[in-house]
Amino acid sequence: MNKKCIICGFNEFDVLLNYQFEKVVSSDNKILNKNFKLLKCKKCQHVQKQLDKSLSITIDKIYTHYEAYSLTNGNEEQRKDGNNISVNRSSLILKNIKKNIKKNGKLLDIGTGTGVFLQEFSRQYNWELYGCDVHNNIKSEIQELANFKKLFIANHDIIPSQQFNIISTIHVLEHIFDLDLFLNDIKNKLTKDGFLLLQVPNISENIFDIFIIDHVSHFYYETLHYLLKQYFPYVYFPKLQIDREITAIASKSKINKIETLNVLESSINLKTRINNLLNYLSNDNDKVAIFGTSPPALFCASLLNFKFDCFIDESCLKFGNILYGKKIKSPQEINDDMKILFPYSKKALNNILKRYPSYKFICLENII
Repeated sequence: MNKKCIICGFNEFDVLLNYQFEKVVSSDNKILNKNFKLLKCKKCQHVQKQLDKSLSITIDKIYTHYEAYSLTNGNEEQRKDGNNISVNRSSLILKNIKKNIKKNGKLLDIGTGTGVFLQEFSRQYNWELYGCDVHNNIKSEIQELANFKKLFIANHDIIPSQQFNIISTIHVLEHIFDLDLFLNDIKNKLTKDGFLLLQVPNISENIFDIFIIDHVSHFYYETLHYLLKQYFPYVYFPKLQIDREITAIASKSKINKIETLNVLESSINLKTRINNLLNYLSNDNDKVAIFGTSPPALFCASLLNFKFDCFIDESCLKFGNILYGKKIKSPQEINDDMKILFPYSKKALNNILKRYPSYKFICLENII
């Protein structure tokens, strides 16, 4: 068992949760049975799962049969932009760096998955594109792009050092056991004026991230900043942040033309919120619908023992699909008197209410 903090190496923790409910989810939206311990470092306040052999075996099994975006046939999840228009998450992330992208360059995307980030980058820029993943699950249309050069297979291929102007890791860092090895490797593969573009879940806005079993780290702005500053002298949090996520840019040299957040968010009382959440979902509830089909929604479904009406999702790619025996419906199929469990932030609900003002939402963030 690794008895040290993943990001600072300190060996003393507070136990935030000794989880015995067993019901957890994977990041590719599968329900699993697994207990775990959630720890908080007494020095840097980083929140992580207890790293032991049992957890490692469980995660290895998940990655062996990993299916990203299975409900959308490998297509990227849609998010609403500032004008309430559905766009790819990757396009929102790229808005943060558009003023800093040169005419030509090389991009390495680590954790490529089906290749959705590379595909979006290719639509906007004529760079050389490289991917890296533990599996060769990249979509065939990505490999056929004129500017796509190579997919490296982790633990098999050797990736050249000092070759890339941008390295992207979109929802990768939270999976990594050895962050020191990982970030040192990235630093060595960046050009002198290159930068790392990354995104992770934001635990202060998404408490459900704790119950995604293959996420071993759970970041706040402060702890992510503390981690990145150990490897890069310059760390930026762009002003355009996606709900429930943290986008960050880290570099060896100063980057201009990035609008940044002024204040880092303070940590929250996780222990109380976790207990309130588990108590609420463990009690009998009225028959409800669950908004969304992501891991938070699936976790709620599992703790409710699937005693609810249906899932609701705004993605037309998911309408009519069956997820764990429950139909995925569009919001237009729901009666106004149906109670809708909303396992996301109050900020996200405020945007949803603009589209569905008469619906009866139960926001779990208000309860916990």
